Amino acid sequence: MRSFHWLSMDGKFTLLIAFIALSLSACGFHLRGQTPLPERVKTLILITQSSSASFDRTLRSELAKAGVTLVSKEDTSVDLKGILELKVNTLVSSDTVLARDSTTNDVTQIQRTVSSSYFIRDESGQSLYGPRNIETTSVLTNQDAEESTKSAYNIQEMERLSKQLAKQLVYDLAYAPL
Repeated sequence: MRSFHWLSMDGKFTLLIAFIALSLSACGFHLRGQTPLPERVKTLILITQSSSASFDRTLRSELAKAGVTLVSKEDTSVDLKGILELKVNTLVSSDTVLARDSTTNDVTQIQRTVSSSYFIRDESGQSLYGPRNIETTSVLTNQDAEESTKSAYNIQEMERLSKQLAKQLVYDLAYAPL
């Protein structure tokens, strides 16, 4: 029969594990999960001017996962009184050159930042929360590749950044003081 020697070490191992767990929780390390959204944002009218189908699709999906019901202004079967609007402005992307090829001076690596702002307003158009700025950043390599390869890679990365931004917006909504 196997014996567990770590149990017979006068509890030193157990104390060490307890100390590590306590230290991690005391220093602010917490697992990040889905924070429940305020009740007032459980039903929203979504107005998006993002110009990104990937962002819009992911935003709708993430809102649905968070328990938000989206209604349309044109839907006559729903009483729109008291329903808040979530308005998302245009996505803006900017690039910063991080690296160049030493012989050809071609850009080899960039840092792309995608940002937007959003706000929540009531039926009279008054802003209740926001405007709030959201942004995400990624380093894009392979910028000195053949043009078609570079274009395909950048499109894929832009979709990934749009998805991250949509998830960040829903996460930020959880802390709206409504």
